[in-house]
Amino acid sequence: MRVSHYFVRVFIAALCGVAIGASAQVGDAAAGRQPYIDNCAACHGLPPDSDARRAANSPAVLSNAINSVNTMFILRGLLTQTQINNIAAFIANPNATATFPLSVSRQGTGNGTVTSTPFGISCGSNCTANFNSGTLVMLMAEPGNGSTFVGWGGACAAETINMCHVTMDAAKSATVTFNTVAVQNFTLSVSLTGAAAGRVTSSPAGIDCGSACSANYSAGTVVTLTAVPPAGSVFTGWNLCTGTGTCAVTMSSARNVTANFAPIDYSDMWWAGENENGWGMAITQHSPSNAQFNAFYVYEGSATPAPATWYVMPGGAWSNNFTVYTGDLYRPTGSRLDKFVSANVVAGGPVGRATITYTSATTAVLSYTINGVSGTKNILRQPFGPADNSPGLQVGDLWWGDTAQNGWGFSIAQQSRTLFGVWYTYGTTCTGNNAGCQATWYVMPGGTWGTGSTAAANTYTGKIYATTAAPWLGVPFNRPTINVTEVGTVSIAFTPDTVGATTGLASRGVLTYNFTAGPYAGTSQSKPILRQPF
Repeated sequence: MRVSHYFVRVFIAALCGVAIGASAQVGDAAAGRQPYIDNCAACHGLPPDSDARRAANSPAVLSNAINSVNTMFILRGLLTQTQINNIAAFIANPNATATFPLSVSRQGTGNGTVTSTPFGISCGSNCTANFNSGTLVMLMAEPGNGSTFVGWGGACAAETINMCHVTMDAAKSATVTFNTVAVQNFTLSVSLTGAAAGRVTSSPAGIDCGSACSANYSAGTVVTLTAVPPAGSVFTGWNLCTGTGTCAVTMSSARNVTANFAPIDYSDMWWAGENENGWGMAITQHSPSNAQFNAFYVYEGSATPAPATWYVMPGGAWSNNFTVYTGDLYRPTGSRLDKFVSANVVAGGPVGRATITYTSATTAVLSYTINGVSGTKNILRQPFGPADNSPGLQVGDLWWGDTAQNGWGFSIAQQSRTLFGVWYTYGTTCTGNNAGCQATWYVMPGGTWGTGSTAAANTYTGKIYATTAAPWLGVPFNRPTINVTEVGTVSIAFTPDTVGATTGLASRGVLTYNFTAGPYAGTSQSKPILRQPF
């Protein structure tokens, strides 16, 4: 049977005109808005007029009217009890706005969070929130550490990025998937080079080389390496980093790091301090062999004044950790320096043996036995000359007159721009015709570089001195007995390895000397010299 529009309007009016007393509402006012418009607004308007407001319809009265008023039978079954409850709630609160829940669920093997704008969802902890009808909600998915965003589902299924927009016109739900990311690891390998390799450690932990020289680190990790040299050695640098400090390595791929170590270079003038000023030892050390050629400039005999003499240790052997060097000692005889003949040099057999135990880079203990007499001296590097950081030639080494002049030498220690030279040669006291001449030495404790032309700037000139003193062998040295005599000048014109340079290395030169006193007074000669290999 078809119901006429007039008949429906009559029953709608009857429904809307039933007056009731106020009572608590159990419905959803926002949800009751549309049923009210469909069934009540025709006679009571929108918002509900004063008659409807005064009536304050309750669900019980509306239900009773529908069930008892004959003219309203058509609504029986048309309105549910929930709709009746909601209509009554709307009349009581016609300004109510509809809200809908938005729910987010996470899935996948990884982890992450979803937050909303406007605020409401922070999932993690709060994965459901209500939003007003019509609200545009933006969801943002952020993967956690070790995870990646895969995609959305549900109300966000159409989105392909980690941001989703949802219009809240009904209850809605969305899913988000996070999966774990396989962590990429790279291997860091450390190798140690040098005759006395040390130790390298890492932060984060993993490398402790000598023993553990490789470790795996996740991509992007910054590993800081620290090199620790052993006693007797120094750390000289990395292959991947500059300087001798720590080395920071970013693990973006497999990395190989080399730490370079070398024995300490003890080349210098050494002495026993101010209390024994007047004797010393020139230590010359060559790399990469680390061999030493050492010469003692001391005094011989048991009477005072004792004449100057020298002993030479032309080689030796290191302990495993490069802290102890031991070798035989010799005291050659030769020919006069002004009439030098290499064939007249007689090295002879060893006259003793010496051991130098280095306790630091600047201190050591000298133990010796010479001609059956033993002694021990605490020695240290001898400071000389002012600090001068201006550029110049580097000439510290043991120099000689090549094989044609084999048998004498000129040891040069260099600190900044100052040179300290000791000339190991032979005197005029001889046992034969320009043969068997006794060893003696002259010292050049400083001087000056020339100025002007390149040749002048590469020439060093200083005064030379002869000394006598109390005996040295096997007894404490008596400093007040030393007698120092100026005997002339020495000038060394160095030839730089780079033509025309005034800096860098020089490996050749010309030694010119002029004696004004002593047994060689009036002698002036020049001899080509070069660094002595050993």
